[in-house]
Amino acid sequence: MVGAVLVIFAIGLSTLPASFSDETILVNQQIKIPVDFANTKSESQPFAYIVQITNDIGQVISVSYITGSLGAGQSLEQTLSYIPYEAGNYKVEKFLWSDLNTPTVLTTAPVSNTITVVQSSEQQIQQPAQQTVQTQLSAATSKSSYNAGETIIISGTASSESNSAIEIRVYNQSGNLITVSQTYPNSYGVYSQTIQISEGGAWSDAGIYQIQVDHGEQKVGQVFNFSGIVQVAPPAPPPPTPVVSSSGMNATVENAMGSSTPGCDPDCFIPATIKIGVGGMVTFANNDSAAHTSTAGTPADGPSGVWDSSLVMMGSSYTTPALAAGEYPYLCMVHPWMEGLVIVE
Repeated sequence: MVGAVLVIFAIGLSTLPASFSDETILVNQQIKIPVDFANTKSESQPFAYIVQITNDIGQVISVSYITGSLGAGQSLEQTLSYIPYEAGNYKVEKFLWSDLNTPTVLTTAPVSNTITVVQSSEQQIQQPAQQTVQTQLSAATSKSSYNAGETIIISGTASSESNSAIEIRVYNQSGNLITVSQTYPNSYGVYSQTIQISEGGAWSDAGIYQIQVDHGEQKVGQVFNFSGIVQVAPPAPPPPTPVVSSSGMNATVENAMGSSTPGCDPDCFIPATIKIGVGGMVTFANNDSAAHTSTAGTPADGPSGVWDSSLVMMGSSYTTPALAAGEYPYLCMVHPWMEGLVIVE
């Protein structure tokens, strides 16, 4: 097992232990990566725990993260997993930041380990298995802090090959279970669930709340701050007029670099809004280091069915069918904060 424990000290930094012993793993064998750490500060500490895996040519093949905030004296014990499908040397790096958008390093040095993946004698004489996209259980909330009356959106990835339901539990600051819900991943291994925060009752006390997501033998967690106060926001200003890029009959849209993590909006697709002629087509080129989809529809209403690229790997592209006049919002099903608009006229 790959393991490490992080401790946040009062000075706001964390010391990581020495690298654990290198391990030899078989192809298709699950690697479990604990992400256990504790906050020993006298105040809450927001965090972003990132696990990055690269292959032996330095290509990033997996990035997973957990974000949230730990109260003083609180700890978190979770496990991420990864299944290598090819033999080789894999580098596992762990980072602890304050957040993903404007990060402050909370560790004196990251943990870095090399894992050797080999084929067993039985695997060597069998027909090589087809490479598949790595899917591991993850969970993220739409915000790090909520008020009474708001809606929590929990989304992430899970194995679509399992027929079991994803069970989502929410515990209040006293550790009491206050709600349980279930959902299933779609064909891309992506799930999303909404939880309405009621006013009063079990949601009456402010504090750090914990979300636990179970799917088969995998478990992950997330934390968020609940204020317990209804706040009325001032009227939002009108949205800015989107910059529309006109490209004639056909157009090309690229995935922004690093768009697999939140913070790229509103320009996760470049350009985010494109205008083409009636009967034209749009080619989506993936120059990012992560796999993406281009799917007509919205996060709220789901796919519209006009087009769906399925997963487009790094360096590959997808072209839509010829499009009739109209406006077509679209998104990435794996990273739903990535949204764009195609205007056909």
